[in-house]
Amino acid sequence: MGERRHSRGGHDAGCRTLGVPLRGLRRFLKAADHAGAAALLDEALTAAVSEIVDWGDAWSASSAAEAVSAAIRVRITPHDGASHEVTHTR
Repeated sequence: MGERRHSRGGHDAGCRTLGVPLRGLRRFLKAADHAGAAALLDEALTAAVSEIVDWGDAWSASSAAEAVSAAIRVRITPHDGASHEVTHTR
């Protein structure tokens, strides 16, 4: 069923660059957003996919992963002095 729905929707830039439709990635970002960052991540995703599309056939999986990481890093940075430690409680 999912494959038929995907075929009806057509392949988008997400399919061509990351192997996953953008609409599915956006739906996931919204559903998993517990910090209010979905809009920033969506913006980063769009920028990364646009960059990868511009590469044409000269892209690689590692370059695509770096483009996504870089797009996120420039939009979301930790506050100064923010702790990255996870505190476990029982």
